[in-house]
Amino acid sequence: MATNIKVGDLVKFLDDVGEGKVTKIIDSNTVMVETDQGFEFPYPISQLIVTSAEQDYSGTAQGEISSSQEKVNFLDFQEPDIIKDNEEINIYLAVVPENTHQISDTKFEFYLVNDSNWHLLYVYQLTDDKQVRSTPGHLGPNLLELLYVSDAEQVKQSEEIIFQLIFFRRTAHSLRKPLFVRIHLKAEKIFALSSYIDNDYFESKALFYPIIEEHPLDEALEQLKKHDFYKVKQEKEVKNKRINQPRQFHSGKKPELWEIDLHITELLDDTRGMSAKDMLEYQMQVFKDKLEEGLRDSNVKKIVFIHGKGNGRLRQEIRSFLDRKKIPYQDASFARYGFGATLVFVSQQARKKH
Repeated sequence: MATNIKVGDLVKFLDDVGEGKVTKIIDSNTVMVETDQGFEFPYPISQLIVTSAEQDYSGTAQGEISSSQEKVNFLDFQEPDIIKDNEEINIYLAVVPENTHQISDTKFEFYLVNDSNWHLLYVYQLTDDKQVRSTPGHLGPNLLELLYVSDAEQVKQSEEIIFQLIFFRRTAHSLRKPLFVRIHLKAEKIFALSSYIDNDYFESKALFYPIIEEHPLDEALEQLKKHDFYKVKQEKEVKNKRINQPRQFHSGKKPELWEIDLHITELLDDTRGMSAKDMLEYQMQVFKDKLEEGLRDSNVKKIVFIHGKGNGRLRQEIRSFLDRKKIPYQDASFARYGFGATLVFVSQQARKKH
C-alpha cells in the first residue's frame, strides 16, 4: 500500500494488471494515474504500490504530501461540482471562426464544452489525410476548453474527430457508462455561415456538434404523434410557396412537371431545436405528401425531387420508398441538378397501385 505517494511515482495496481505514473494529487485518498497507454484515471491510494519515485533537481520528491505542506487538490481549481439544479448532461464540440467576414480563409478554434455537473476525463483523436493524433485531458463541470486551432486548409483535410469520455465526481455517485462518439467534420458545413448560431457559451456565434444531449423536454416531445408534429410544422410554414406550390415549367394552367426542393432550408425558416433525425423525417413527410398529391393529379407526368448530394441519407430514403412502392424513377438531369435530384415518373400504373 502506498502511504507517502508523490507526483512522478511509478506505481502498480493491486486490483488490476499494469503500471502507471502519478500525475496529480487529488486529495489525501486519491491520485490521478496515467497508464502506459496514455490514459489518466483517478485511483485510490490504498490500491497502489509504489515501484520507484521521480526526484526533482533539488533532490526532493515532487508533489509530496506531508504535515508541513499544503495538500494539493487539482479539482479545487475547478468550479464546484453542483452549479445547476438538474442532472442534464450536454457535451458539445464547438467550432468558433476567428473571422466570420472571411470564413473561407480564416482560423477555426475547436472547443470541448462541458455543460453538466460532472467532471470529464476525455481522449480525442483527430484524423486527416496525413496522420492520426490522440490527446487526453480533463475538463471540470460547466467549463469549456480549447482543444486545437485549425486553418482553412487543415479544416478541408480533416475527416473526423473521435471522443472517448468518462464521467466522475469527487463525491460518491452512481457510475455512468463511458462514451465513444465519432463526429464527421464536413468542410462545407464549417465554411457555411448559416451553420453558426448565437449561444450562451461564447460571445460570438458558434457551430455545435452534439456529443451527448439530455433534454427532458425533447424526450417529452418525442412522445407526441408524428402526425401532430408535422401538422404543426406545415401550418407554421404555410406561407412558404416553394412547399405548397410546385414550380411550373409549362405555360398551361395544369403543369405536367413538378419540381420540389426538399432542402431543409427551403422547407423551414427555423430549424432550431430539431435534430438531424427530426429534419430527415420532416423532409420525408413533405416528399410523401407531394408524391401523393402528384399521384392524385392526372395532369402530372413527372416530379423532380431535389434532395441535394449531402451525405446521401435523404436520397437513399427517397429511393428505398419508391422501390417499395414500385414507382419508376431515375437520376434527374445532371447538367441541371448534378447528383442532387431524383426524377419520378408518375405513370398510370403507379396511380392504380396508389
